[in-house]
Amino acid sequence: MAEDKLQENAYRRIDATAAYRRLMAAYYFLVTHPKWFGKKVAWITSGGPVEPLYAMGVLPFYPENYGAMCGASRMSVSLCEAAEHKGYSRDLCSYALTDIGSSFTGWGPLGHLP
Repeated sequence: MAEDKLQENAYRRIDATAAYRRLMAAYYFLVTHPKWFGKKVAWITSGGPVEPLYAMGVLPFYPENYGAMCGASRMSVSLCEAAEHKGYSRDLCSYALTDIGSSFTGWGPLGHLP
């Protein structure tokens, strides 16, 4: 009986997934249209404090996360090449090159970067 209960829950859908998707969609909508909301956007790394930015009315944006989304979507190679064609070095981090290429081209899983 315990095994049956465990087996039932092994592939149980997580209830928070839909809410998380809505939250992330709203976040990306905000950061890609900041002027509509009277805000500015700042690229920030995961170690940077966001509280001062929020206090100043600035929305933090994590380009590393977007670079990972581009990689998962198999778009990074072309985006890195676009950044390299603009003169950026191949020695840069692939996330950085991906994000720079996305900002130049406007390509990416969610469109252009803010």
